[in-house]
Amino acid sequence: MSDRLLLWDFDGTLADTLSLSLETYNQLATDHGFKTIEDGEAVRDMPLKQFLKSHGIPAWKMPLLFAKGLKRTSGAIGTAPLFLGIPEALAALRLSGFRHAIVSSNSTASIQLCLEFNDVVDLFDEVCGTSKLAGKERRIRKAMMQRGLEPDDCLYLGDEVRDIEAARAAHLEVGCVSWGLNSVSALDRHSPAFVAQSADQLPDLIQQHFAARGCEQKPAAR
Repeated sequence: MSDRLLLWDFDGTLADTLSLSLETYNQLATDHGFKTIEDGEAVRDMPLKQFLKSHGIPAWKMPLLFAKGLKRTSGAIGTAPLFLGIPEALAALRLSGFRHAIVSSNSTASIQLCLEFNDVVDLFDEVCGTSKLAGKERRIRKAMMQRGLEPDDCLYLGDEVRDIEAARAAHLEVGCVSWGLNSVSALDRHSPAFVAQSADQLPDLIQQHFAARGCEQKPAAR
């Protein structure tokens, strides 16, 4: 039986960077004359296009704003905490025989620093940061191809509708978490495999997902 690969988003899924992202967005919005976010919860249910329209941001400016945001947050990302229960969930899944990789829009260097700071870097086989708003689909495909895996051997885990769209473009199923950027109702509208309400649910939900597809995972060799 081939390995089972779990491909993780980083910001909002593994690492609690949401308050940092909100602060950085509001700084950039002020600099460029866009509407700031007054209520973080109010925008969690918005698709990206709706958010851009409601905050007066032309879509063509997004890549530049994203790049500026990464540059401003790069120093703080390295010491960002992981969400409660994430290290334990990662370790339990690894012990059950799953492999971990990260495919994120953040930078590889920043993600590596955060993993080292939180003492989980050894749980990951690969960290792939695109440092771009787009391109996640291509990186997901590459991660599978390098290991000779099929989509059924993999699961992407994220916190945004954008994650669902990228993974499905690569023909992967997606599991989501409730504590990230988009709300549960926004995620549910795109029918992910599941939406975890807490990190300690992830091992069972992921095992159940693969079991339902007829591919139970074997425990890792000790």
